[in-house]
Amino acid sequence: KLHIVYAKAKEAEGQFAEAVKFYTSGGDMNSVVRILLYKLNNPAQAIEIVKNSQSAESAVQIAQYCQEKANFKLAIEFYVMAEKFDQAFEIALVHEEMSVYSELIKNSSHSKNLYQVIAEYYEGKGDFINAGDFFVKCAIYERALKLYLQCGEKAVEKAIDTVGFAKDETLTHQLVDFLMGDVDGIIKEPKHIFRLYMVLGNYAEATKTALLIAKQEQENGNYSVAHSFLLQTHKDLISRNVYVSTELRKTLMLVHSYLIIKELAAFDDTSLSARMLIRVAKNVSKFPAHIVPILTSTVIQCYKANLKISAYEYASVVVRPEYKQKLSAQMKKTITDILRKKKPNETQSDELLAPCPYCKFKVPESELDCPSCKNMLPFCIASGNHMII
Repeated sequence: KLHIVYAKAKEAEGQFAEAVKFYTSGGDMNSVVRILLYKLNNPAQAIEIVKNSQSAESAVQIAQYCQEKANFKLAIEFYVMAEKFDQAFEIALVHEEMSVYSELIKNSSHSKNLYQVIAEYYEGKGDFINAGDFFVKCAIYERALKLYLQCGEKAVEKAIDTVGFAKDETLTHQLVDFLMGDVDGIIKEPKHIFRLYMVLGNYAEATKTALLIAKQEQENGNYSVAHSFLLQTHKDLISRNVYVSTELRKTLMLVHSYLIIKELAAFDDTSLSARMLIRVAKNVSKFPAHIVPILTSTVIQCYKANLKISAYEYASVVVRPEYKQKLSAQMKKTITDILRKKKPNETQSDELLAPCPYCKFKVPESELDCPSCKNMLPFCIASGNHMII
């Protein structure tokens, strides 16, 4: 008490530094903040004190001072610290600082009600995406979805997440109608249907959709896009402890095998690149945009790798009428020459064997199905060969 009395006397005399010292000793931090702000022009120290003390009364002082100085962001921050949400909202409203206000209140126990006020503010401004975001935060999913759908394609991902949060059949049907084009006559991309199935936990349908999307990309020759999508789907399913279908794994394996052929050839590993080409060529219908290039590459690479029986086999395929007309004159001659060199009793060396990681049965290195235990074998992403223990 004596310290505070002495501090008041020093303040009255205009000795403000001394007053601060004794107000601090007496524990009257509100007076310290007041003098620092209005007498000593030291707002930085006042702000540091209030942030440490979290005093609501002092926070209001800082907020009022910042408001006077037109520092509206700090004014909002300290009104929120003092839980004077109405004053903070009013400043945010008048001075277009709603993003600052919304960020500051996110950990408040009153957030849900405050978020609704912000959502309605953005809705009134015609900013439907931000409005939807805040309706989601306060779990008013129906209004959020309505606003997202009004934004069309640019908010479709948010609409899908909203339906995932809501787990409401009516909202799900509304979104499906939108995705299928029943609302605006425009059928949306299949990737959106895939994401919807994923967030709803319908993994069987999600997998079917993923395979459909990958097939479309492969038909267009976009193998890297198909690979990325299949790989991400695989990871998403694994992260949710969901069984990955054999079809999805095999499709991913084939696209991956195709994509590593160029790298293997660059390392001058003719045998390995030939084995990968054989794997892809066996399923060449999955690569309709590049059937002839794949078959011709298989012939050439197998011949270089001394896998002559395989070279002859695929050479006889690529000279069929439906493919031959697509070959260049030089390639026709090369393929024909290879076929002419075929010997009646031609043989090729067997592929090296490696133990199955499940049952130890010896399996050819590039074979990914074990004939003994019937497992599909995991494969090395660099070589394409099956893994060993």
